[in-house]
Amino acid sequence: MAYKITPQSATAFVTERIKMPRFQRKQTWDECKNFKLCISLFKNYPIGVCIEYKDDNKPSVTKEILDGRQRRNALLQMYQDPDHIYSWAVKFLGLKNSDKDEDIESKFEAKMREYFESDVEDDDEDENGGDVILESTEEEASVESLDADEQKDVEPFAHIQGLDFLLFVIKSFHDVRNGNTNYTRTFDLRKFCEDLPYIDRKRTNKKGDSLLSGYALKLFIADYCKDCDFQQVDYSDSVSFLNYFAARMKLAEKEKSALEKHLKSAWTKMLMMINILKRIDLLFDSTEIGIILVWDIDSSDTQKIFNIINSEGVKLTAVEILSAKKTWNIKVKNPSDELQKSVKELYKAMGIDVSDVARWDVPATLLPRLGTNVVFKDLSWKVDEKKAEFEKRLTLGFKTLSGIYSGGIKRENVESLATSKNINWDNGGEIEVEHLNKVLELIQGHSYFKHLMHWKTSIMELTSDAVALNFILIMYREWEKVGRPYSKSLKDVKPFRKNAFALWDKLIYEYVQRMWRGSSDSAIAQNISDFEKNHDEIFKPISSDLWKNLLDKIYSDLEVGSSKIWIDGMKPILYHMYCMKMIMPTISEYGFEVDHVIPQYKFKNALDLARGKKNAEVLQDSLYNLGLLPKGENISKSNKPLNEIRDKWLRNMVVQYEFIPEEDFEKYSSIDHYDEMFKIRKQIFDEAFGPVRSSLLND
Repeated sequence: MAYKITPQSATAFVTERIKMPRFQRKQTWDECKNFKLCISLFKNYPIGVCIEYKDDNKPSVTKEILDGRQRRNALLQMYQDPDHIYSWAVKFLGLKNSDKDEDIESKFEAKMREYFESDVEDDDEDENGGDVILESTEEEASVESLDADEQKDVEPFAHIQGLDFLLFVIKSFHDVRNGNTNYTRTFDLRKFCEDLPYIDRKRTNKKGDSLLSGYALKLFIADYCKDCDFQQVDYSDSVSFLNYFAARMKLAEKEKSALEKHLKSAWTKMLMMINILKRIDLLFDSTEIGIILVWDIDSSDTQKIFNIINSEGVKLTAVEILSAKKTWNIKVKNPSDELQKSVKELYKAMGIDVSDVARWDVPATLLPRLGTNVVFKDLSWKVDEKKAEFEKRLTLGFKTLSGIYSGGIKRENVESLATSKNINWDNGGEIEVEHLNKVLELIQGHSYFKHLMHWKTSIMELTSDAVALNFILIMYREWEKVGRPYSKSLKDVKPFRKNAFALWDKLIYEYVQRMWRGSSDSAIAQNISDFEKNHDEIFKPISSDLWKNLLDKIYSDLEVGSSKIWIDGMKPILYHMYCMKMIMPTISEYGFEVDHVIPQYKFKNALDLARGKKNAEVLQDSLYNLGLLPKGENISKSNKPLNEIRDKWLRNMVVQYEFIPEEDFEKYSSIDHYDEMFKIRKQIFDEAFGPVRSSLLND
């Protein structure tokens, strides 16, 4: 990898041609955070560091921004249209349209005092993890440091510096009338020329009149000043402005004469606004931002550098960073309607408008195109509300395709996926989605997995992402090995489904034994690599004795190995038992929850039990004190003991799913008979993991 760190003026940073990677999180800075960046700019404080990327060393290559989008957006808005400074100030200071200068000054001083003297909170941190306001290491920008021409430009208020100048801008732009600030209203010359070049015809006020554009007005004023330089006339002379405006707008003598009269009273204010714009531009010219330019870098290095710089901000995952790579931005020629729909949903969730489909989008939208299935949990696209799920949904799609076509799921495997010739990129990899859906369809045709889906859960939810990935990738290899069978070919499908059950049963056993803790990418890659060599071993069932010993250990010591086993460890065993016994759940819109047969508080209050040989806290979460109930019913049951349940429907649910006869509700409402209840329920588990499981393995 290679990189260099260089300072760049804020002007160059916002005006340089630079691309956003295809994947960029939506704008997250609000008006208050943007205004804090204004404070840094006007106070001549450091305004942060940004990371840019280019594919090679050629200077002509267009750079892409990896980190710093929020800062660049705020600076660009401020540079192009100073009205943004005022609108952000209104929000930050709590200004009202009726506020007078003294009100603005009072609010400004109070907010600045509060801001500088208070401890910095999390939401005051910028996207690079640094505080927006840092301890200044330089004096505030001084007019004395400017050359003679520049001093002339700011002469009317040369003595106003730093935050005083920021306050001066806010007061000068205050207030808003008919949708326009004082800045744009000052140049409202429509009574002399109806076709002003800075009218925004897309926006109107309540009266239906077009608003004036602060952005277009700044461009107009910049053109005026450039023309004055070219003509070698003084821009501060009202006659120069009159001649420029009259020539550009092609005014008749009557309109020009009327404008001349207007300028006699309005020019002082107009010139002040022109000088404010010039001073703001000088601020951008004199302010520097740090640029880290990287090239010849792989995704793992990029992510590490990004996370170091962005240690407290909005991090991007490795696959998100890949979106800046040229190979991942190659357009898909013939994307299917389904792919295009999924891509629109992805970018809509991020608040980004994307009209085409690129290679990066294919794995990014893989999971939603598989639909609800027994392997992967249904994950959310809500980037703000469920950020972890959003990132996982992206990453699992990349890892799944990488495992199939690159032989592993590490970063280097995922990165190389974009150049894989095995994927038909022209149609958006639709055949890969079709094949994966076929594998899932065959697995879900097994009676066991049908029941698992009815319980509204998945392999991923009961175990882990790694277990789910390992399962689907191994079963995909198995499907290819046996000739890609379809459901019509029952002869080939039956052994495939049998192996799916055997593999899942083994993965549950390994998960409960904590064999999938820690780094699993290497283990999955090894399993894929050794598939042919270790095929028979992969699908060799766990012996009945091993399962019996594990259950007996849990029953007697409530341990796995030397560690206590808690609900998360026993949950997959619980669901496994229900599905092996082919217990069909009732229809539940909200899914199912683990319920304690004897309420937890009964154990916590049993001091004599806690002082004895058994640990009350462990006993309350014993496998044999747990059952599944529909979520709504479990809420109704809450922490009630069985003998306090009055609702007949709920009592039936307990009988059906927790295997407690109604006549025994009174007995098992107390911990006095917990051992007896555990033994009875253990027999149910022993039957499921004994003869019932053997029947499924041998069917």
